[in-house]
Amino acid sequence: MGYCFFTNTWKRFSLAFLREKYDFSDIWIHGSAAGLVLASTWVHGPIRTHSLSNPLTGTSLELPRINDSTLFQAMTIVAGERQGHNGETYKVIAVAESGNAQRVEIYDSCLKSWSTAGQLPQNMRILHTTLDKVRIVISEDFLYCKGWQREVRFRYGIIAFSVQNGTSIFMPLPLEDVPDRNRRDVLFSCGSRVLLGTCIRYRGVEDIIISELHKPTLTSNFLEGREIARIPPSILEDFDIKEDMVFGSLMFDFEATRDLVCITYGRANEVLVYNLSENTWRWLQRRPMDKQWLYVPYAFAFEPRLDMKVE
Repeated sequence: MGYCFFTNTWKRFSLAFLREKYDFSDIWIHGSAAGLVLASTWVHGPIRTHSLSNPLTGTSLELPRINDSTLFQAMTIVAGERQGHNGETYKVIAVAESGNAQRVEIYDSCLKSWSTAGQLPQNMRILHTTLDKVRIVISEDFLYCKGWQREVRFRYGIIAFSVQNGTSIFMPLPLEDVPDRNRRDVLFSCGSRVLLGTCIRYRGVEDIIISELHKPTLTSNFLEGREIARIPPSILEDFDIKEDMVFGSLMFDFEATRDLVCITYGRANEVLVYNLSENTWRWLQRRPMDKQWLYVPYAFAFEPRLDMKVE
C-alpha cells in the first residue's frame, strides 16, 4: 500500500511480477529512487538474487553478482544525473561481506558493473538479521548504517563511511543508557538530512524520538546527533500500539519524503506524520488492509516514474 500525498488517498501497487520472474518466495525491499525499487531474496539455497524494477511498467533487471562467496549485508539505491537522451542514472550501494572483510561496493548504471569504494575497519561491523534489516543512508558522499564497534562493548551505534576517501567513524547511539533490548532505532533520510527514529519500550511504548545526525567535519572527524522531535504523550496514547512483539523486536518503521516524517507500526493501520518545517503532527487516513501483518513493517519513499527504464 502506498499513500499519495497529492491526492490524500491510499493506492495499491504490486511486485507480484518479481515473484513470477525470479521465483521469489520472499521479497525484501531495500529502498527506492528515481521510480525504481531495489529488492532481493534467496532463490536457490544460500544464493540471493538482487533486482531493480519499475512497479508501474512491470520491468526489472537482475543485478550481476560480484562472486558466489559475497553476501550483501545491506543495500540501497540512489538517483544520479540525467545523461542527455539516455535518461536518469542511478547507483546501488552495498556493504558486501566475503570472508572476514566487509567492503563498500557500488554498482553504476552507466558502467553496468560493480566497483569497490573501500573496506570497513576490522573493529567495525554491520549485522544483518532477517527481522531487522540494516538500512543504508547516503548523504553528501557519506554512507551511514547501524553497526557495532568492538571496543564499545559490542553495543550498536552508527557507522559513517566516506565514499570518497574510504575512512570510517563510529558513534554510539543516542540515549546510551537505554539497553538495546528496550529500543528500536531506524536510520532514514529526508533530502540531505540524516535522521534516526528511536522507539523506547519498557512496560509499554514510552517514547518515540526523532534525532538528526550531523555530517562529520574534517577537523573533528566526529559524528554528532541531536534530538529534534519527540511524540507528545497525548498523541502517543492514541497510537493503536499492542503489547505483542516479534522475537523481541519493536515493530516500528520510519521514512521521510519532502519534509514529512512518516511513522508506521506493524499491526496497526495508523500512520503518524511529523512535519519538519512546521513542527506539527497529524494522522493519515487509516490504511486499508486485508489482514493484520505479523512482522516488522518496512516503509520507503516512492515517486512513480513511467519513463524510468531498467536495461
